[in-house]
Amino acid sequence: QAAFGFMPRYTPMAELQADCLAGVYLGAMPNVSFEPGDIDEIGLLAYRLGDYGWGRQHHGTPRQRLNAVVRGLQASRQGLQGARSCFVS
Repeated sequence: QAAFGFMPRYTPMAELQADCLAGVYLGAMPNVSFEPGDIDEIGLLAYRLGDYGWGRQHHGTPRQRLNAVVRGLQASRQGLQGARSCFVS
């Protein structure tokens, strides 16, 4: 996010964007292939990290975090250029 100069403040939207970028980078790692169970574990972790809080400590709901990581993993098919999909709402 800092490299793109986007979302310098701490917000839930910035957290979800970071989850999406994590998915892109995971999926774009060279010479690494994931088995279906690996993808399920990544999604489960993102889901479990979600919360229903409000304010500065809110990082997104479980479903939002899962969707963000999945969006990034799908975008990684375009390599790191897929990171652009994380910068749209």
